[in-house]
Amino acid sequence: MSWEPFHFGNELQRFLLAQRDWLVRVATRFLNFYRLPNIGEDIVHDLAINLKMSNERWNRIKNKKAYLAKIIRNDVRDLFKNYPGRNQPLPECRNGFSPDKAMEAGRLIEQLHQKLLADEKQLLELFFERRSFEEIAERFQIAPAAARKRWERLKKKLRLLIQERGDRE
Repeated sequence: MSWEPFHFGNELQRFLLAQRDWLVRVATRFLNFYRLPNIGEDIVHDLAINLKMSNERWNRIKNKKAYLAKIIRNDVRDLFKNYPGRNQPLPECRNGFSPDKAMEAGRLIEQLHQKLLADEKQLLELFFERRSFEEIAERFQIAPAAARKRWERLKKKLRLLIQERGDRE
């Protein structure tokens, strides 16, 4: 989509042009959330065409990015409401998990998370953030070898909790 035909005369239009890439990323995130086709460029292009306001009104807006992100979010929601196939049941995933199995797994994860100590929760979060053992060690003010050992103990604890839960059912 070309932006060349637009005359960027007022402040709003200049802001849209300057923030175009960011706005497309925002639109893409919302589209991905609703599992819609990636038409972020089109959403932002339509925004540039349809949004009209005076410089005075534009200047009164305190957080301009948040204002535009909210408009994009609403546009994507409107698109989602009218999207064909929106009410179709979710298919089985390639790995055989159904939405019901995914919900059950989510509940299991929540139950396990509640049984962890605060340090264990923090360690788990750092691991899922893909932090290195050196970074984890620095956060806990311990040696990297000790961080590895804590991780191994946490994995063992989680396995036992899962096993324990399976034995009860």
